[in-house]
Amino acid sequence: MIGVIVTGHGRFSEGMLSSLSMIAGKSDALIGVNFLESESTDDLDKNLLNAYTELRKTCEGVIIVCDLYGGSPFKSAATLSVQQENVSVLAGINLASCLELIFARLMETDAKVLADILIEKDANRLIKFEMPVRAEQNDMEDGI
Repeated sequence: MIGVIVTGHGRFSEGMLSSLSMIAGKSDALIGVNFLESESTDDLDKNLLNAYTELRKTCEGVIIVCDLYGGSPFKSAATLSVQQENVSVLAGINLASCLELIFARLMETDAKVLADILIEKDANRLIKFEMPVRAEQNDMEDGI
């Protein structure tokens, strides 16, 4: 199984884990790492490494999902991914993608392969709601 670390600014990971638990139930090998205003990037690096080390005790690999591309959580995760084995990092995670990940990880042992599968599936994940426009009826045609 692939372990998952959810990280982001503020308490993003707590909110994501709470939502995942509400929808899918409790998941094993899933750890949240917050990045609070009071913490330094060194603190974040240590917390991510601790989460990775914990997951690797029972998991073949780890995927770290982050809220934003280019932010401190992403940069720390990217650095960790080049220092450790079988780690992939995905940025811009949302609840639907995270749900897909926690179920798909049960069937894949290579973090990089699983990350590629998720990227492919996520290509059309955003949906824009638009109210259908009703065609105007021309009441004048009836002669009234």
